[in-house]
Amino acid sequence: MDLMQCYRILEIQETASLPEIKQAYRDMIGIWHPDRYIQNPRLYTKATEKLKTLNAAYNHLITHLTPSFVNKRSGQKASPNPKPHILFVTCPSCHQKNRLKAGFVTHHPRCGTCNALLFQKGTGHDKPGHKSAHTAQRPGASTKSADRSSQPNHFGTSSSVSQTAKTKLRKAATRKRILNKWSLFGILAGTFLVINNFSEIRTWLTARLEPLTESRYVEYLKNPIASVRNSLYFKDNTAAQATIQKLLREAGYPVDASAGDTNEQIRTALKQFRDDYFLSFRVGDLTESTQALLRHRAIVSQQPKWPQIAVDPRFEQWIDQQKLTSPEICRQTLASGDVTQVTSMLNWYQFEMLKPKPHPLPRRGVLQKKYHKGLAPLTIRTRNDGRHYYLKLIDDANESTMMTAFIHSGSKFVAHVPVGKYRVKYAVGQFWYGSRWLFGPETVFKYMDQVLEFKVQDNQISGYQLNLYLQPMGLLTAQKNYVFDF
Repeated sequence: MDLMQCYRILEIQETASLPEIKQAYRDMIGIWHPDRYIQNPRLYTKATEKLKTLNAAYNHLITHLTPSFVNKRSGQKASPNPKPHILFVTCPSCHQKNRLKAGFVTHHPRCGTCNALLFQKGTGHDKPGHKSAHTAQRPGASTKSADRSSQPNHFGTSSSVSQTAKTKLRKAATRKRILNKWSLFGILAGTFLVINNFSEIRTWLTARLEPLTESRYVEYLKNPIASVRNSLYFKDNTAAQATIQKLLREAGYPVDASAGDTNEQIRTALKQFRDDYFLSFRVGDLTESTQALLRHRAIVSQQPKWPQIAVDPRFEQWIDQQKLTSPEICRQTLASGDVTQVTSMLNWYQFEMLKPKPHPLPRRGVLQKKYHKGLAPLTIRTRNDGRHYYLKLIDDANESTMMTAFIHSGSKFVAHVPVGKYRVKYAVGQFWYGSRWLFGPETVFKYMDQVLEFKVQDNQISGYQLNLYLQPMGLLTAQKNYVFDF
């Protein structure tokens, strides 16, 4: 394939630039993308072949044409970098000429011979590009410029300027010498104190950082004041001590007040609780410890067997061999302690242990809905590939489930929904195990990132018609961690 043929395929001129080539490629892809002709097999095949030709032509052009070559053919020329303008400034003190580059001059340039200021503030000559006889020397006028620069009407006398500059330099050098002396003394004193108290400092740091997990070090160091404010000072906070003791007792970690230091016992119990249930929170933080215990109470109320499952070695083996999602996502879910996601994970684990038999497929159509009467039409078609669909319509405003429906393979679903904005998520599979386990471990979870807006405009009701099918590319996207939040 030559370059001329590539230009003809993309329908552009030979002098097209790189942006024009890319834009033409995007336009042709928008016209000949196979997803637009999914309902017509003949056009779908033709669009697929056309897409291959477009990709080959575009890749050939991008590979064999450099930006400089394309710009040269399109008539574009790169503007050369202009050289900086050189200024010759006469010093008002020693009358020596100084070379300066326009645009690179510091705010207060000084003479290279006597270190005097070349420009005085308030004289109107601060900018090096200002045209005056004191700054710009022109051929044939150097004598006049030198004579004018020696006049004291703008810059003052040369002796006073030189004396002032020397005084400022002397004071700055003295101040710098004093600061360097005291800085060195402070560094030596600090090093001496650290060496003498190294064991005490190490003990103090260990006691402060021990309650923190590795993932929380950065957060602790970013806001140490808030972390110290929320620390568990049970000796001075009897209400917090009583609350933590009550929650630990409910979780199966009793604290005996007569056995010794209650504060240390609470810390030990919290560490054991965190390790037993794969959690991640700071033991020394009052707010995080209380929230972790409250979330654990909510999980146990929905999954009473959670304490026995947590100590069962088969549970960790199930996490390492996870197929619905990944072991990393399972551990992150357990560490967060989210009630909904941990409860969903335990449901899938119990499915693996119980291995229930498939249920009969539910009836086709709407299973549940939160509205009385709908207005806008929603039509969904599925392919006859043996896979069935369990669908949820989610309100985009409050994240609540407005409708659940079951669609059989190769069937058509029609419903009317209220006016508003919604999102669609669904599960796909062959064998139905109920709303708790859906289609078992082979369930594929999908969600549509596009928001569907049903509205009434110009006395017309707008609806949607969707075609649900599994494909490697398209508008429907899958997430591995979506299984615990369906």
